[in-house]
Amino acid sequence: MISRDEFEELLNDTYKPIEVCGVTIHAGTALRACDPVAFNIELNEYRLELEQEEDTPDPYIAYVGEKPTAEELAEGDSNV
Repeated sequence: MISRDEFEELLNDTYKPIEVCGVTIHAGTALRACDPVAFNIELNEYRLELEQEEDTPDPYIAYVGEKPTAEELAEGDSNV
């Protein structure tokens, strides 16, 4: 699970820094300091997205099992 500090760093790396009155503030740091509720909402949504990605099977991973013979493939009777 991604920590608050890691998420802040991710936001800092993803978005351009903000300049206010000549002072540069990183986006993740600004969001965390100025609106911690919004920061936590975004963090939780990001964590949910990561969990869903982990639970989603990768369509590019081949079926693991007995490899069908050429005859079975030709007949359309593969064990996949």
